[in-house]
Amino acid sequence: MGLVAAPNYLFGEGTEVRWLGEPTVEMLRDIVLAYTGVPINYPKINLNSMLLQVGLAVGVITVGAFAWQLYTEREDRGKVRGSVLLFALLGSMVVVPFAISTTLIPLLQVRYTIVGLVAVAIILAKTISDINHQPTQLVTLTVVVLLFTAMVPAYYAATPAENWDQSTEIIEDDLSDDSLLVFNPGYTEDAVNYYLNGGSHSNVDSIKFRSDQALSEQIEAGEYEQIWIINIRSENLGEAQDSLPSVYNQERSENLGSIRLFEYEKNGTQETTDGEMGVEK
Repeated sequence: MGLVAAPNYLFGEGTEVRWLGEPTVEMLRDIVLAYTGVPINYPKINLNSMLLQVGLAVGVITVGAFAWQLYTEREDRGKVRGSVLLFALLGSMVVVPFAISTTLIPLLQVRYTIVGLVAVAIILAKTISDINHQPTQLVTLTVVVLLFTAMVPAYYAATPAENWDQSTEIIEDDLSDDSLLVFNPGYTEDAVNYYLNGGSHSNVDSIKFRSDQALSEQIEAGEYEQIWIINIRSENLGEAQDSLPSVYNQERSENLGSIRLFEYEKNGTQETTDGEMGVEK
């Protein structure tokens, strides 16, 4: 998916691929947690201190399993070492995309690395099967299974990261024909249009916010009585609001998970042609 979006990122305006976030250490942590079963993969996100500790514990066990396999295969110089191949698979899924994302273009997302889970499962199974002492093998298998199954209730208890139903209900309750919807970033338009009642916004204008062009350059001061800025995952947070014409005041804001709604109303003054503020009559 990252490679598919690369041409648009390189040669286009780049606004529609901003969901390919910048690589961070936190993203690497989330990949490790996703491999251990923690519901950290968009749109199902449920992370608390207990799940974090369990996920890190499984992560330590997995790293230990990899190290053990590398150690036990150290004398198999004339053979293809399975642990090396599995480590290479993980590297191609995580390390290489992370390096490219850091130096060239964003290509890495947690859900794109799911194939690496195959390497984790195989290495854990191989390590457990190599334990010669049967009681120890059984205890280890039981612990690993319990750690992974402990994540199942957390996954089903997780609510979607984006509550578009409630978000669009808030907008619909206060939307009029002289309103403007600002999608920030632009790809939120599809979700909003899908969940909004067709009749409630059929005559409402909308634009996609671009960080390289202020809203004051895209709309005339006082052109709309009301402006809704729909923001997701804090992208461009503040840029859209700061670029509004000065005749708009913020009336309310709503936080619904990763979605943030900002309502602006035109105040009682507007700019005159001389740049001074005049009172509307």
